[in-house]
Amino acid sequence: MRVVVVDDSALIREGLIRILADDGMDVLALASADGLDETVDRTTPDIVILDIRMTPHFSDEGIRAAHQLRTRNPAPGVLLLSQHLDVQNAWELFRD
Repeated sequence: MRVVVVDDSALIREGLIRILADDGMDVLALASADGLDETVDRTTPDIVILDIRMTPHFSDEGIRAAHQLRTRNPAPGVLLLSQHLDVQNAWELFRD
């Protein structure tokens, strides 16, 4: 499986990469929420793993990036990760 990881925390990002690689997945790229569309176009992943809250505001940058990605390119699967319990914004992605 071909994966792009989007997370601003180095600890989480590097941990995910290690776990995915150990399970035989091909981590194609690391991306920011702002550069996600270009990264997906360039690498054509099977799945994109995104943190819900990222810089600069730590609110819903990952959710907004996932919405934009799904609008432009519904092909890759999207896995949203969060350390927060408020998942209302994540449900909007599935509703749309």
